[in-house]
Amino acid sequence: MKLSALIVDAASAAATAIITRYAGDVEMRMAKTDARMAKLDEQIAALAGQAWKPGPKGDPGEPGPKGDAGAPAKAWAHRGVYDASRAYEHLDVVVRDGGSFLALIDRPGDCPGDGWAMIAGRGKKGEKAEKAEVAP
Repeated sequence: MKLSALIVDAASAAATAIITRYAGDVEMRMAKTDARMAKLDEQIAALAGQAWKPGPKGDPGEPGPKGDAGAPAKAWAHRGVYDASRAYEHLDVVVRDGGSFLALIDRPGDCPGDGWAMIAGRGKKGEKAEKAEVAP
């Protein structure tokens, strides 16, 4: 008999022994699980049709520990009219085509684009108003 066949036979025998040894335990656990599921099904059926109502509010818990200090805040920096040749950083604000844009990341790329968020855009042109009379 070849070595590979001996190894396959030994592995098969070992697997069979393990299955035989634990089969009863698995069946017992499955029976217990089935019984628990049946009980839960009965409870769900009993509760079906009843309106769910929240219980009373509990007392607040103890405050948690104080967290670490955060990074220093960075303010928006207005950089004027957008210039494609200029390097922009996170939180720089520029004006372009009547709108304002905020850089979401360092080196945000062309504006407008994925690296920018529009803060305000140019509105539509309104209707021409009637000429007002001059008061005497």
